[in-house]
Amino acid sequence: MRSGHLGIGESFGVVDLAFATDGVAFPAHKQELIERLGNRKISWTRNTVVNLRDVLQSTSSERFESFSDLLAAVAHHEDRGARKITEFV
Repeated sequence: MRSGHLGIGESFGVVDLAFATDGVAFPAHKQELIERLGNRKISWTRNTVVNLRDVLQSTSSERFESFSDLLAAVAHHEDRGARKITEFV
């Protein structure tokens, strides 16, 4: 997955999450983020894609005070649906 934002190669993890949430104002409620991000997927590792809607729906947090709070939710998410990038090719 190419970032396309800087044109310098792949982005994943915190960088891909930052690109995906560009323009999102914090604090933000869970439902606002679900509506804003839709089914956006990020490359969490070089081989794992995470659906942000799945992360948000599975977390008990109803409000994210900062990007760091959202980052923590993604990092701690046990995504049973995480898919290898090669599954999309």
